[in-house]
Amino acid sequence: MASMRSINLSVWCTRLVHVSITIGICLVLLINNTVLRQQLNMGLVILPITYILVTVSSIVLYFFVACMDPGFVKKGDTDVIEIKLIVDEDDESDDISLYDSRHSLTNGYDVELQNNVEETVGEKTKMLNSKNVPTRCFNLEPHQRCGLCGLQRPIRARHCRDCNHCVRKFDHHCPWITNCVGERNHRWFWTFLFYETMLISWSIYISITGYESSKTDWVSQNIFLVLADIVMGILLLVVVSLFCIHTYMLVNNHTTWETISRHRISYLKGIDSSRNPFDLGICHNIATFFCYFKPYDWNVVYKKSNDSSDTNVQLQISESLSEIHYTSET
Repeated sequence: MASMRSINLSVWCTRLVHVSITIGICLVLLINNTVLRQQLNMGLVILPITYILVTVSSIVLYFFVACMDPGFVKKGDTDVIEIKLIVDEDDESDDISLYDSRHSLTNGYDVELQNNVEETVGEKTKMLNSKNVPTRCFNLEPHQRCGLCGLQRPIRARHCRDCNHCVRKFDHHCPWITNCVGERNHRWFWTFLFYETMLISWSIYISITGYESSKTDWVSQNIFLVLADIVMGILLLVVVSLFCIHTYMLVNNHTTWETISRHRISYLKGIDSSRNPFDLGICHNIATFFCYFKPYDWNVVYKKSNDSSDTNVQLQISESLSEIHYTSET
């Protein structure tokens, strides 16, 4: 439980840092002699209020992305079944559910114990052996199951140890939003990056209008604006880089995890690295990314892609054999 409290504390500390930086930069731009302050001094409030509302909206969008379900694989999902240890092929009542075993044995204990599924299965196996009941097998293939969740793992899903869940179309766990980026919130994460890119760029432009041109003691007069610009410059570099990466991902239907760990992913092994079996075409990829809100059946796309690839290979082989046959005849 202490570990869980420390995790929650670090999560909220990270979110507090984000809010503090955003509000701090906004205050610096309002207090110094920027165009916002100049407008307020002239009694014009439209631009300052607009900037404040945009800043508050960015904080709301941040918490929306950070707190929403990224696409957790749940026990009640229609395309998910529990992993069961089949101990008697003739009697289904003797099958052991890893999901129920894990949660009953680990409820109220440390997170480390919750992740130790091998210990859970070991306890059950000892109990069965004492009753002379033979352990047979699991009801799912190794690549289909997540021993940590006790549930079937859909294709493109991955278990995140930080969130302690499998996440559909897992992209990565973002430490800044303290949440996974997956099938349900990837579009909102992209929107957040786009929004932040526009807001930071606008803020840098506003800060430039506030610099004092005095040659004497220039640094002390503009120190807060300089510090704000340094922070915003670093943030803009990171955000723009992420925005470009995830724009490429959405256009091509890639994920960061599949791109980086392709050689370790079972369903991508043996497939040419230049080919993406989940690519639906640019327009369809974009439409699916932004407009499809239900869990997508990537198994269908994967199967069609592989069938199409196999057909192309067979055609190439047939054409090669025909050429060889023609050459031998001539």
